[in-house]
Amino acid sequence: MSDEGIRILLVEGKRAGADSLSVYLKKRWPNIIAVNSGSDALASARFKAPDLVVFDASTMRSSGIRMCKRIRQEYPNIPFIHSRRENDKQDDSLGADIYLQKPFTARKLNNRVFQLLPANEENDSIIQVGKYKLFLEKGAIDVPGKGEQQLTPKLTNLLELLMRNADDVVSRQEIMEKVWQTTYLGDTRTLDVHIRWIRQAVEKVPNKPKVLTTVHGVGYTFNSKPK
Repeated sequence: MSDEGIRILLVEGKRAGADSLSVYLKKRWPNIIAVNSGSDALASARFKAPDLVVFDASTMRSSGIRMCKRIRQEYPNIPFIHSRRENDKQDDSLGADIYLQKPFTARKLNNRVFQLLPANEENDSIIQVGKYKLFLEKGAIDVPGKGEQQLTPKLTNLLELLMRNADDVVSRQEIMEKVWQTTYLGDTRTLDVHIRWIRQAVEKVPNKPKVLTTVHGVGYTFNSKPK
């Protein structure tokens, strides 16, 4: 689905005015449905389910906790972003996927939306090894049985190198040169940490890796057919 087809439900108070988050969102996502109450949000979602909900509590007369919980209860699988006032405490009981505290930039909001939406296979560059799909633009990997796992830019670069060389050993030296742009191998603890993070994303049992295995004294292999 293209960005134009993404349907985002924005719930915000009438007093949002020029501060409406729709100004931020429409820079990338043109299909914004803005409503001013929880009941209108539910009515809109029942008519056609959105791909994502953004709830701006900072523009509401109340905290909007009851509204949020009701929307979340009825639509537990739709990604949910909750925005609150600068000095308000985060309420984890809402079950939002992402919490944002004002002020924040349009770029930050749109990056969080992009994070939560399914990867766009039409536009994103994809590297596929076996059943694993790495989405380079989004920075995520689709893992069998676990779904999409978010990645940092560095983890995406590291996985790209390993997956482009699937079933071959990629040496620690090559990794440091191509991902970290250094030939210094005196301290590779950073690499060790990144390998651990990747295993947490792709392995069923991270401390017993079968997908990303170590070739002792040499480097690592991303296996297309894990045993």
